[in-house]
Amino acid sequence: MAILITGGTGLVGSHLIEDLITGGIPAHSLRALVRPQRDTAFLRAQGVELCYGDVTDPDSLKAALSGIQTVFHCAAAVDEKRRELFWQVNYQGTVNLLQEAQRAGVQRFVHVSTIGVYGLLQTSPATEEHPKNPLRPYAAAKLAAEEKLWQYHQSGLNVVVLRPTAIVGERDRTITKRLVQLARRRVVPLIGDGRSHVSFVYVKDLTRAMILASQSERAVGHAYNVQGFTAPIRQVLEFFIDAVGSRAKLIPIPYAAAYAGALLLDAVLTLTRPNDHPLRARKGIQQLTRDLTFDTTKIKTDLNFEPRYDMAQSFGPAIRWQLEHG
Repeated sequence: MAILITGGTGLVGSHLIEDLITGGIPAHSLRALVRPQRDTAFLRAQGVELCYGDVTDPDSLKAALSGIQTVFHCAAAVDEKRRELFWQVNYQGTVNLLQEAQRAGVQRFVHVSTIGVYGLLQTSPATEEHPKNPLRPYAAAKLAAEEKLWQYHQSGLNVVVLRPTAIVGERDRTITKRLVQLARRRVVPLIGDGRSHVSFVYVKDLTRAMILASQSERAVGHAYNVQGFTAPIRQVLEFFIDAVGSRAKLIPIPYAAAYAGALLLDAVLTLTRPNDHPLRARKGIQQLTRDLTFDTTKIKTDLNFEPRYDMAQSFGPAIRWQLEHG
């Protein structure tokens, strides 16, 4: 078996490589697509083949996909300060990879998307059939990529899409980092009563779901929600405050006041950045005061997948790594 992992230096890709090897896949069967400027020390230590390139450079993908049977597409741009990268990497980069994967005769293409494609939930827990109306440019690019994936599936490429909730774990440089920074403030704002539930998944649960998706014939042509655990927002913030040894105080902000501030922000952005993607702050406030949970019946039924890591088992290692390396 020859396997290509994009985003091999990232959170999901690095753990996937680790878990594939632990699961018995020889390191020499694994190829990681990496950009030249990335730190590859971890991958070299694992003994996997490195192929330097970029999903935004179609010519670099020919060598990467030569002889490959399975693709795990983990690479993604997540930095909202450079939103143009969302479409260059998350959409066009995926299209480039799909084109070359089809030419190379790839047998399975497992794509990591996001639950953000659903946007503001109308029902919770949301199934995979929930309407798609992403709030953020990141998720909009991911949804556009999904639509291309289904087109390639119709033309013969065996595609599986996974939509994880917020991913945490060792080597997480986004979600855990932001929550640690928030917990270290003197005052942590809490919109409403903080009882609404949010969803996370530990990276090891996600990588196990990815491996199952690559092995199951039943999975081909389907999208799956991947959720590890849920917890009230207040409980999540209290966990982080305690874990980092902070004296931060949670200060409730009435929903009406928060919503009014969000309306003002949206109005200002509409006037000052008319050609940019709106933040839709008011919908973000609505989302923070509703349950953000997802139905996982489909992945349990089709792939026999059950999450193994609870909140403490997920946040604990992620926070410790962040405190040591952040």
